[in-house]
Amino acid sequence: MNQQDHSRASASAAGGQGSAPTPPEAVENVSSLSEALDRKYDSVSHMLATRIKSAERLRFDVLRLHNTQRSSEVFHPVNEWSPTDWACAMAGEAGETCNLVKKLRRGEPVAPHEIGKELADVVIYADLLAARLGLDLGRCVVEKFNEVSRRTGSKILIHPNP
Repeated sequence: MNQQDHSRASASAAGGQGSAPTPPEAVENVSSLSEALDRKYDSVSHMLATRIKSAERLRFDVLRLHNTQRSSEVFHPVNEWSPTDWACAMAGEAGETCNLVKKLRRGEPVAPHEIGKELADVVIYADLLAARLGLDLGRCVVEKFNEVSRRTGSKILIHPNP
């Protein structure tokens, strides 16, 4: 778009004289907005990844121990809920996470740590579901990660400490 076209589009958008943007110009504006939102989303994703790298590491066995103890102490023993109950609770938290990401995508202010809190809820409920099913979530994650790496030809594998 040349300077004159840009001025006309700006005047039109502001309610002034000039013609409305043509469909190709409108598409260009939408594409530019979409690209800007993608850049903002990528920036927030990078910020979250950086924070995770600097955070204290959590072992799945430690999560399981504290998670099941707290559930029994404050809420109810893990086995009082069915796998369906735990899965639905986890899905609810995943939905809350998606809602925050959707707001972020729309340009609404969302603090990255709020998304992190919802992701943590998903992991906590995933662990409780795994406990209810008698699964070692850490082992499941390692096995699945390595399965996908092998299937896709990646040499990146997780080798857990003994």
